[in-house]
Amino acid sequence: MKLASFLLSALCVVFLAGNAQAEYKTFGPADAKFKVDVPQGWTAAENDGGAQLTSGDGETSMSIQVQPSSGKSAKELATVIGDQMKKNGGTVVKIEEENKDQATIYFDVNGTRVATLILVSGDKFVAITMAGKDGESMKKIADSLQDAE
Repeated sequence: MKLASFLLSALCVVFLAGNAQAEYKTFGPADAKFKVDVPQGWTAAENDGGAQLTSGDGETSMSIQVQPSSGKSAKELATVIGDQMKKNGGTVVKIEEENKDQATIYFDVNGTRVATLILVSGDKFVAITMAGKDGESMKKIADSLQDAE
């Protein structure tokens, strides 16, 4: 199954359909490139395994990362991510497991609620982390996510 098909199917469970925007940018590791539509006024920076997108006012951010799953389920990966957040001063609020390939972890970082959706596909997983108040833009970004072929 192509990475984009898996991502889009899983995201449909979490987000409603939205309209596309104007500027697609490509990110991710060489064997799992993806592209997203970056909203006007937002910045997008490539990082190891994906991208960090930030609103112009700095109040909302979204990270999309593709990493090896190392044979772990989505819930196991959520637990690992939660442990990392705890080391950095965050508090895990809850972990919701949809199935072995999809889980969401909610945590609090300095009073800000953060959610990370984890999707496992084969030997890779995608972690989509969202924080901030501009839910509409985050939804549009998520809706635009696709394979970069």
